Amino acid sequence: MAIDFIGDCGYLYQLQITNDSYVASIVSSLILPVDFSDLDLFKNTIKYLFVWKSFLRETILDLKKAMRTTEADNLNPTAALSPHTALTTPHIFFAPSHSQLQ
Repeated sequence: MAIDFIGDCGYLYQLQITNDSYVASIVSSLILPVDFSDLDLFKNTIKYLFVWKSFLRETILDLKKAMRTTEADNLNPTAALSPHTALTTPHIFFAPSHSQLQ
């Protein structure tokens, strides 16, 4: 999950890997208020900022666990070594939004 802003408008999106390519799909539109009338729309932005925070917290915990496991495996001389494979960077595509499909 990531956030991208241009000016006062942005979006929260997530990347999913499909056939060696990343496909981005929008989770929610975000808005930074520039006027009092924007405050009602800003409630949705706050809600999804907390969704993003929760995602980041879970991701950090998962990464810490993976790092500890890797460190433990590296300390174990009897651990089987996996064969090295070439790393390739997947391509990134944006999934069409509902308005683009019409």
